[in-house]
Amino acid sequence: MNELLNTRLLEWVVTHLASENVDVIPSPFWVIPIDMNDPVFKELVSDGLDRLKSTKITGEILHESLIFIALSDRDGKKICVASSESSLSKLNLSIENKDFIESDLGFLQFAHLVTKYKLPSVNKIPILSVNVSPVFEDDILPYFPRIHTLKLSELAEVDRIEIITLKILLEIENETVYVKKFRDLILSVGYSIPIEDHGWIFEQLFSAIRSQRLVNFYLGIYKLFEFFFPLDNIFSLADKLEFNNSELVLLEYCRGALSWNVNHQRGSRAAASYAPVGFAEMCLNETFTGQDDQIPSFKAKAIDKLTNSRHALTHQDFKSSDIKENDLLTLTSGLLTFLRDAFTQYGTRIADRRKIVQDKKQKE
Repeated sequence: MNELLNTRLLEWVVTHLASENVDVIPSPFWVIPIDMNDPVFKELVSDGLDRLKSTKITGEILHESLIFIALSDRDGKKICVASSESSLSKLNLSIENKDFIESDLGFLQFAHLVTKYKLPSVNKIPILSVNVSPVFEDDILPYFPRIHTLKLSELAEVDRIEIITLKILLEIENETVYVKKFRDLILSVGYSIPIEDHGWIFEQLFSAIRSQRLVNFYLGIYKLFEFFFPLDNIFSLADKLEFNNSELVLLEYCRGALSWNVNHQRGSRAAASYAPVGFAEMCLNETFTGQDDQIPSFKAKAIDKLTNSRHALTHQDFKSSDIKENDLLTLTSGLLTFLRDAFTQYGTRIADRRKIVQDKKQKE
């Protein structure tokens, strides 16, 4: 407690003080909930300490200026949303989702998060608010930044922090056309991404969701599509080398040490093998009725449509793009469907390969 109040919180107060005359701050620096002579003083102190002692941070995600903090305390599991740079007031945090229940933090919990993540104060702190000892909580609270706290429902408690963050971002951006139309499909993409070593994939998905415009969202999720371009080659190389580490480690080595990159057209065609024909039917707005041996060419047509649209949206063609919003929505639906199915198959493939490697080690 002394370390929290007399060291970390004191340093935070000094950093955000309106005056440079820090000598007037009494030592030790102590904060109490109400007057010590109040009949409920001991009860409030005990309750605050109990809440703090029960608090355990279980995960965190930093996305741009937003910080998502997963924690558990005596009330259950919670997710806290804060900003490292500015106020949360510009964000739509009126979250109407059965997975979340509005909750709160005690003062000591608040102070713990504010000082741990070095969150900025709302305003400079007047010297008169902190030049007496002890200081009341209500003298400090108005200068703490907003931390939006949500308690997780029993259904949401099983979700990893990436999925919880994804759900909150979908609520924040729920007025954008792509979230309105593809909310469930976007969420299914998140659930399909493997758990370990793929945090950067989620980071790219988060950025796409916050991009505001359909064009930017499409280009953002296209980057996830490009993830699949080199995978067939990497898996084949890993098998030939009997490479026992992660395929992503091998991919990074090939890119970094060997300056190895995949041709866009060949890579996009190779990626098609990771998803069944459904995504192509959406992209082409056409039901596939051919034979199995015709599936690759059908999917190739859809892939060409995706890559051509990306080219039209990103490269200088000396004319305005002629891709209509409805057509882009159709392609976005197809691309999200591809990502959901492809990440599912990719997850199965790496799990199978891990098992093969593990079985070999046990036999040696």
